[in-house]
Amino acid sequence: MNRFQALVKFFAHRYRLAVLLFALWSLFIADVDVFRMVETRHELNVMKDKIAFHQAEIADLNHKLDDIASNRSHLERYAREAYYMCKSNEEVFLME
Repeated sequence: MNRFQALVKFFAHRYRLAVLLFALWSLFIADVDVFRMVETRHELNVMKDKIAFHQAEIADLNHKLDDIASNRSHLERYAREAYYMCKSNEEVFLME
C-alpha cells in the first residue's frame, strides 16, 4: 500500500497530472501522434531518394538525347539497337 500512496501523492499535484495526460494524449491519441510523425518522416526520405534517382535518370536520358540529336551515326546505332533496323543487304540475329 505504501507504493500506491506514493503514486497517489505524486499525481496529486495537478500540474504533474496535466503534463502526464498531455504527454499520453500527444503520444498515442492525437491525430498527429509521434508514431505517425516517424512514419511520415520515413516516407519523406523514401520520396526524396526516388526524386534523386529520377533526376539522375532524366539527366542521363537528356545526355543520350543530345548525343543522338547531334551525331547521325549515334542515331543510326540507336535505331539499329532499339528497333532492330537493318539495311537491305543485312540480316539481324537476336541473341538472348
